[in-house]
Formats: sequence, structure tokens, C-alpha cells
Amino acid sequence: MLIAVNQEHLTSYKDFFKQITGFYPYPYQERLSNEPIEDRILHIPTGFGKTLAVVGAWLWNTYRRPEETPRRLIYCLPTRVLVEQTLETAVRAAAQANRFLPGGSQVSVFQMLGGDADQSWEVLPDGRCLIVGTQDMLLSRALNRGYGLSMFRWPVHFALLNSDVWWVADEVQLFGCGLPTTIQLAGFRRKLGCFGPAVTWWMSATLSETSWKTPDYGRPPIFRLNPDELNDLGSRWSCRKTLQVLGEEDAKEKRLAALVLKEHRAGALTLVVLNTVNRAQQVYSELKRRNKAGIPLVLLHSRFRPPDRRRAWEQVVAPIDEGGPGRIVVSTQVIEAGADLDAAVLFTDLAPRSSLVQRFGRLNRSGRLEEGKIFVAPLEKLVPYEVKDRAALLEWLTGLNNAAPADLEAEAEPVDDWLVLRKKDLLELFDTTPDLTGAQLDVSRFVRELDQSDVEVFWRSFEGSPQDISEPHPSELCPAPVSEVAAMITAQTKDRQARFFVFHPVQERWIQIEETDLRPGQRLLLESRQGGYSPEIGWSRSLATAVEPVAIEGERAAEEAETHDSDPATFRGYRQTLAAHSREVYEKMRDLLNNLANLQLAKFEKALLEAAAYHDWGKAHPVFQQTLRDSRPDPGDTLLAKAETVRRHARRGFRHELAGAVGLLESGRDFLAAYLTAAHHGKVRMNLRSLPDEERPGQPDRRYARGVFEGELLPAFSLTDALLEPLAEIRLSLDCMELGSLADGPPSWGARAWKLLEELGPFRLSFLEMLVRVADLRASAAPREVLR
Repeated sequence: MLIAVNQEHLTSYKDFFKQITGFYPYPYQERLSNEPIEDRILHIPTGFGKTLAVVGAWLWNTYRRPEETPRRLIYCLPTRVLVEQTLETAVRAAAQANRFLPGGSQVSVFQMLGGDADQSWEVLPDGRCLIVGTQDMLLSRALNRGYGLSMFRWPVHFALLNSDVWWVADEVQLFGCGLPTTIQLAGFRRKLGCFGPAVTWWMSATLSETSWKTPDYGRPPIFRLNPDELNDLGSRWSCRKTLQVLGEEDAKEKRLAALVLKEHRAGALTLVVLNTVNRAQQVYSELKRRNKAGIPLVLLHSRFRPPDRRRAWEQVVAPIDEGGPGRIVVSTQVIEAGADLDAAVLFTDLAPRSSLVQRFGRLNRSGRLEEGKIFVAPLEKLVPYEVKDRAALLEWLTGLNNAAPADLEAEAEPVDDWLVLRKKDLLELFDTTPDLTGAQLDVSRFVRELDQSDVEVFWRSFEGSPQDISEPHPSELCPAPVSEVAAMITAQTKDRQARFFVFHPVQERWIQIEETDLRPGQRLLLESRQGGYSPEIGWSRSLATAVEPVAIEGERAAEEAETHDSDPATFRGYRQTLAAHSREVYEKMRDLLNNLANLQLAKFEKALLEAAAYHDWGKAHPVFQQTLRDSRPDPGDTLLAKAETVRRHARRGFRHELAGAVGLLESGRDFLAAYLTAAHHGKVRMNLRSLPDEERPGQPDRRYARGVFEGELLPAFSLTDALLEPLAEIRLSLDCMELGSLADGPPSWGARAWKLLEELGPFRLSFLEMLVRVADLRASAAPREVLR
């Protein structure tokens, strides 16, 4: 039971932990909380509270020494189900900790899950944030290619996930190629520099020490439980779990379903963990056909739309009436690690030793049963796994007298050789400029094995062209394997029925996609009649019945897709002068610098304040003023920055931030301030070049880029209150578009930008970009001085 405690009384971790959980910590949890804040490997057996161990340690350090503790805890997990369960634990702990954390250290919790990602943390660089997400969502963002995220926001997430962070990579035995990526990123934060502390903890009950051999990082210390701490875990550590390897015939779907029904115990949970979604769907369907006793059945895997996945998860974890029929849950790897389930009977496919140890941890987890029973189906092919010695694995299983944690070997088999992220890759990924077709560098090889990579699909009812279709609401998105979607496109193409669309940000429209154009993280629009899904079974390309689109209550919450040409931050439902908006952004930047004083940003304060004050100078350009007024501006008109309703520029492709950045350069301002001005919408960064569909000037030899023409006048601008010196009218020169260095002048934009990247490193430069953007977003969200 939680009791009211004054802040000054919380002098020990035991009291603190009791306040946020309702019970006292294990001795190892207390020891871990007082370890130095530095990289480490945590080897903690499954089922012994490692989630609360690390969340509690971060909250305790936030409470005890906030200046030394990273503001963001990034809790990275391999599966969606683990995210949902960990989120519940994090929300409860943070809510209790907030009762006595000081105002500036109050913790907010966010979920980063494919189809259900809360992005509001991106405007909280000075806030305490606990972010729980999948490796796909978090690692892709940490590599500046965020899945399911507008490319124009990639640099913001890249910045926030690589500075002032405490990463927790949990269940790393399931990360595959994502594990060396987390290790290399930790090494690059040390070598290339970032703002504030940056720490990574890697956690697993089954780890291989050889996994940490990467080119840019040495293995950190390992935290293990000592014998006294293990004995303190009691029956959880040494409970009874018998094991039987089934015959090969019994491993087939129909025979396996019959055995599951036979061994199921009334009033208890039977857990069936299978290696693939297709096999889980087949066994579930067979159980449903044979289930004459009406035992509740649940199917849970990773390929559901969020509302259906939540519904299934709630059924999985619902209390079981000991006097009732019990429950049978059929699942996949999504449930093998971290899920707090306590089954009486476990059926599992043969899998690598590390996976089996995790699955065994879902059986008799509390140690309250006299005996839990395990049945292993000895599949010949262990897809999606690669097991080098199946015979040795079976020999190990048959030699086990008991499968309790105390009887299992700690060390996992060596990992495969994966493609490793190198410095060259990271620097290339810093540049988010697409090629002329709109394509970007693919990071899937650093995030998850290609045969396990997903796209997100959603279904709508429409006829003909989908150009009026809005962006999907998160609840509509269903993960689907790239390989299966490609096969579905191929099959339907043969029948002339294939209509799969992606939104093209350069062409600003939905375009039909072929199987060869699929990339992990894409969002695909399907017509409802194309099938491929049911709320009970989830994604299956063999389902031919029409899919019912998700009903969104009230107005569809999804925003219009952002494009190279759009300016969503300008049209916010109010009118405001350029001077007023600029002053307010300048003041927001001051607030950020004060709040982030421990990050040692003083060296960059001048450039940050200049960029904040002048970031929208380009809006003084006649093209932008005409858009805001819906008429040509007069020379004496007050310059505007905001308007009520969304409009398009008369000149296609115009980017005000480029006009402002070039104006700053022509005015002799520091290049960093000019770069931050250009980059504050994520659309003009490392390179200046024209896009295929933008408007061109009438003169063929006149330079142009992003709607800005050589020689145009940018009007004078002043904040009117002497915060910074006024800017004189300037004639814009696009000499800086040239490649390399100019023979009779300064280096080109690209040369300067790459030099800046080399000097500051990708993590620090992106962090400075992010601060200007956040100051702008905060000022735009809560304007004080508006026109009536």
C-alpha cells in the first residue's frame, strides 16, 4: 500500500521504490540503482523485475541527482506486445514518482509503436520523458530515417534520441542486426560527441559476450546477480518445470491442437508459442474447430491493427477464474520475452536456446504451482531462426531434468555476423535530401533482418483515384511483412486487381507501387475489397474477404501529408505579424537555453538566438506575403508571419527558409545561424538544389532553387525592440548553390554545411537544429500577440 511521504524523507532507494511500486525492491534492484550512470550490460534472469529495476534506477537518479541524469529514458524493445506491457509498468511508476519529483523533473511517458506513436515528446527537449517503443520505431529514428514519420521531422527525432539520453535495449537476444546498431551508436556518441550525458544499458537473461565486438565500441562492464541475490528470489528461481519433446507427427498443426486441448488444465492458462504468424493462425483455427468445451481462445501476434491488438492483449492478461474453464493463448515470439504471464502448461516450437529459455520463463513464473509442464514441438525447419546444430539443441533439451531458471545455463549461443553501421553510413544518413525520384537511403539493414521487416498497410473504401484520401489515423495501420505484401502485389497484378498506393512527398500525391519499390517502414493504402485482414486472425494475404475500414469517431484525426511545398506551421487559425512571432520564438529560445544550462550550450548561444530571431525573415519575401494576404502586398504593409486559413503559394515550390538563410549569408551573418534558419522546417539542410516540379524563372540562365530566384529583393526586417540589430534590404544571390568552393568567393553552401557537420558531429548539429524548430513550434502553439 502506498503512503504519503514528504520529499525530504525519501533518503533511501528502498523507500523510493516502495513509493512507486507498493513493495520493497529486490537487493539486486537496490544495488543497481546506486551504480554509476554509465554504459553496462545487465544479465538478469527472466521474471525477476528487470523492467522496474531500470525504470526505478532512472527515476531515482532523476530524483536524487537530476543534473547528472539524462532527461530521456529510451526503452527499446523488439516486439509490440512487450512495448504495451512495459508501457503499463512505466506509466504506473512515473505517476507515483511524480508525486514528489520537483516541478521541473516531472516525468511524461510516451509510446512509440508502429501505428500508434505519440510524437508529442518531440517538443520537450527540456522535459523528463520516458519513451517506450519498438526497435523499428526507435532505431530508425536514431538513424535519421524514422519509420512512419514525415521525412521533414526526421532530424528532430534523430537529435532527441542521441543527446541527453539513457537508452535501455531490453531482450537484446531478439534484436538481430539491431543489436550491433545500438552498440555502434553508443560508440559514435562517445567519439563524435553529443550534448549532455548519453548512456546505454543492454539487458537480457540470455546473452552472448561476443555480441559486443564492434569496430567503434569496447564491451562495457556486466552487471550480474550474486548468489545471495539469486537465493533471495525464492521459488521463482528454483520452481518445478518438467519438459517433454514431442514426436514429429505431434508437431503438425492438427495433432498439436488436439494435444493442447488434452493437456489444458481448467482454471489455468495454457500458452502455445509458435515460430511464425502463419503457423499460429493455423493452430488457432484448428483449436477453434475442435474446441467443443468452449474454452476461451485468444490469438496474439504482431500483425493486428492497434484496436484489435489491444483487445487481444486485454484478453490475454485478464484474470483467470480458478473455478472456470481457464484460457488457451496462441502466440508467437511477441510473447516469449518480458510478458508477465504465469502459465500452467506451455507448448512451444523448437527454437534457439535463448528463445526457449525466454519461453520457459512464461511457465510457473510465480513458482506457486507444484509442477508446470513444457511440451516442445521438434520442427525440422526453424524459420525464421537459423540454428546451426539442431541435433545438439535437441540433446540439450532431452538432458534437462528441470527447466527452472536455476537449472538453465546462462550463456547464449554466439550471434551471427551482421552488417555493422560505420561512421561513413552515419554521416551519409545525416543528409535527408531525397534524390530526384523522392527515394531515400534505406536503413532497414541496420534495424531488423530484411526477412522480418514490415510495412504498414491500411484499408479504405474508394473508387478510381485515391487522391482525396487523407493520411491514415494510427488506429488504421497494420504491420505486414514486406515479403508477403510483395507476393500479394504480384498475385493481384496477374489478376489485374493490384491497387497498392504510397504517398509521394515530391509529387504530392498517392502513386501506385510495385513489389520492387517496397521499403520497410512505408505506409501503403489498399482498397477494402483487396482483403488481407480480419479482426480475429489479423494480417493474412490469403484472406479474400473485404476489409472493414476502422471507424474513426468524430473528425478524422490524421493530418494532411506534409510535402516539400506545404507550410502547415504557418496556417494556425490566427494572424500574427512577423515581428511578433519572431520575438516570441526568440523568447522561447531563451527559455530553452536556461532550462538546458547543464548541456553547456553557451558556445552556440549567439547563433541559436540569431536563428530564432531571424528564422522567418524569408517570409518577408513578396511571394510569401502575397500568399498570407491573398493579394499583392504594398511596400508599406506590415509584414505577416501567420494566417488563418491554409493557402498555396502562387510560385510552386517556394521555401521561405531558404530565402532567409541566403539573406543572412549575404548580410555577413555566421554560417551556423544561416544553416539553422534554413533547416528549421527540415526541408532545406545540407544541399541547395531545385526540385523537378518547382516553378522556373522566365530567364533560362537565371539561378533558382526551392522557389527562390537569383537577384530578388528580400525586404528589411526588424524586431522593433532592439533585441538584435535590424536586417537591411538585401538582394539574394544564389552563388552558394554551386558545387565545391567558388574560385573568387567563399565556399558553396554544401561545402560549408559538410564542414560544419565535420566540426560539430551529427548529434550536436542536429540538436541545434532541433532547438530552433522547437522554439518555433512552441511559439506557434501558444501565441501571445495576435492580430484581431
